[in-house]
Amino acid sequence: MILRKTEEAFDKHFTTEEPVRLDFKIFKNKALGNLIQKYSLEGNWKAGINMAKEFQPKYISHFHKFKVKEQLISGQKLMDQGKFDDGLAYWQEARDSLEVIGQHEWIDMLTWLIEPLQRIVEIRAMKGTEKAATLEKEFQNLNSMRDQEFVILEIKLDIPLYLVAEELGVALKDANELQTSLNYLQLAYQGAPEKFKNRIVTEITGLISMGVTPTEFAMPIDHEAIRERIEKRVVRCFSCGEARTNINEVCPNCGIDTVLCSVCKLPISFGSEPLECYHCQNVAHKEHLLEWVKVKGTCPVCQQKLVADKLTIAEEKE
Repeated sequence: MILRKTEEAFDKHFTTEEPVRLDFKIFKNKALGNLIQKYSLEGNWKAGINMAKEFQPKYISHFHKFKVKEQLISGQKLMDQGKFDDGLAYWQEARDSLEVIGQHEWIDMLTWLIEPLQRIVEIRAMKGTEKAATLEKEFQNLNSMRDQEFVILEIKLDIPLYLVAEELGVALKDANELQTSLNYLQLAYQGAPEKFKNRIVTEITGLISMGVTPTEFAMPIDHEAIRERIEKRVVRCFSCGEARTNINEVCPNCGIDTVLCSVCKLPISFGSEPLECYHCQNVAHKEHLLEWVKVKGTCPVCQQKLVADKLTIAEEKE
């Protein structure tokens, strides 16, 4: 009974920092031994590190391994969800935690993986051809590392190459390197999880609608079928609602040019309630602009900062 109460008191102390009463220290060593086993089985590194710092310094490294595992797993999950920056932050924290363990081989391995990813984050601030060229160099660097295994504490880390290929494809499109952009977007499609393929297909479809021809570089989807759908698509004029198939000419009914989404470059149809930039009034499909602002934080045309909550539905063009 006393041992159990002592163990409970110490457990509460390590998890909530509540002071331990003196009368609960009779079976201190036995209680601490039980808690070491308990925290190890649970992977509770926070309580374990608190305990080790105060009473059992030799176990600090032991519990830091659980911390590193959690950080690596969390980072990989975020990477797999497409949350590149957040995942990278967890891996950086894991590298800092490895310093406590003193496993320099693991530190070097994680650093080797993190450094090119850090450079990619920095490259995002660039624009135009400089951004595309620098990003392509980093992609090739990461691609050369693709066949290597990165395993730390039995956790396998995978390079999110499809995210880099997707970002490179968009950067190349912005730099007007449309054919190369399509090539990299096709690569991104091949490696992307199913739930992210649609957004890449949107980019690919936009390029094909602009006349870019798919190559044998990578053929993840039926591009001819996409082209056929584009050519046969009936679009309702954004201004008057007139049904039309030729999007390259002005509307024969009202004489207004086809309004294209500033993100995917495909026509915006009548009644679709697109959003517009409150700086330059360029319009885009609602879901496309919201996703763009979420990732980029700026207008795809004028590059000025946008806040999603302030975006409004664009009025029909006259």
